[in-house]
This record gives sequence, structure tokens and C-alpha cells, in this order.
Amino acid sequence: MGQSRNLAEVIIKAVNLLGTLALVLGVSLGIYYVASGGSTVDGSGLLVEEFWALALSWFFVLSSLALAAIGLLMRLIRNKRS
Repeated sequence: MGQSRNLAEVIIKAVNLLGTLALVLGVSLGIYYVASGGSTVDGSGLLVEEFWALALSWFFVLSSLALAAIGLLMRLIRNKRS
């Protein structure tokens, strides 16, 4: 029982670490999007903007929320079993 408890704790810590890294990356990409200077129009009339950074920012922020929920559920289930 003790070995499976340790494995569960390692998995929970890994999920929490991934969630934290995803949140930091999402916020960093959001800051990059804002700091990139906004939208401009090039010589041929096309809009030039860093849309990829905004999309990835939302993806990583929402992923961090999902990983936080998964980590919380795993911890609640582990505590309930013991």
C-alpha cells in the first residue's frame, strides 16, 4: 500500500508541475502578444498581428486549469482511500 501511495503522490506532483508550467507559459505568451505592438497593416493591405501567441496563450491557460482540476481530483480520491 505504501508504494502505491508514493507513486500516486509522484503522479500528483507531476500533474501540478505541468499545470504550473502551462500557466507560466500561457501568461508569458499573453504578455508577448500585448507587447508585440498590436496590429499593423503591411504594404499590400494585409493585417499583421501575432494571433498565434494569443491562441497559444489561451490554450495553455485553459490547459493549466484542466490540469489543476485533475490534480485536485486525484488528491481527493487518494485522501478518501486512506
